[in-house]
Amino acid sequence: AIVRLDAGSRFDVSRMIMAQNSGGQLVYAYSDRTVPDQVVIESSLLVNNTVAQALLVTTSRANMLIESTTITANTIASTFPVLFTNSQIGLFRSIIWQPGTRTIQNFLPDKLFASNVLSSDITELPVGPTIISEDPRFKQPAVGDYNLQAASPAVDFSSTINAPSIDLLGYSTGRDISLKADRFGTR
Repeated sequence: AIVRLDAGSRFDVSRMIMAQNSGGQLVYAYSDRTVPDQVVIESSLLVNNTVAQALLVTTSRANMLIESTTITANTIASTFPVLFTNSQIGLFRSIIWQPGTRTIQNFLPDKLFASNVLSSDITELPVGPTIISEDPRFKQPAVGDYNLQAASPAVDFSSTINAPSIDLLGYSTGRDISLKADRFGTR
């Protein structure tokens, strides 16, 4: 793994780009101790990584939170999902756009909490109006620009309550695009 956690470790990143890495997994967390590992990825971009297994893996007592993060254009071995977990995971206000790859393999559905997610595969995500599968409409992904076009379904899609106040580039996340109807908030 590019990042490996064990024995009550914590990997907590905000406003970080993880790009062009290669390995078994991008992040792997395993803890059989009473203190669980914690993986927190917030306001980040995970792009153009190549992995031989799942991109993000948590097992046993390792917990994961993905908040306001975009995961796209990674090369993941064909039989593996983006996220592999048998522990608690929170997935909020994020885009996981990996066409042809399962978003998640989750062995504990009662420990999966998700809202305001735009994903290429929503089959194992909770059913609800804030879980959608629509093209995110990145500006210019061919040149590495994963900002969203104004017409993106992810623009003005979620609430700003309990959300990070700035994005990866340092811009306010609460800016309302006045010409676009808010789905669930101005974020």
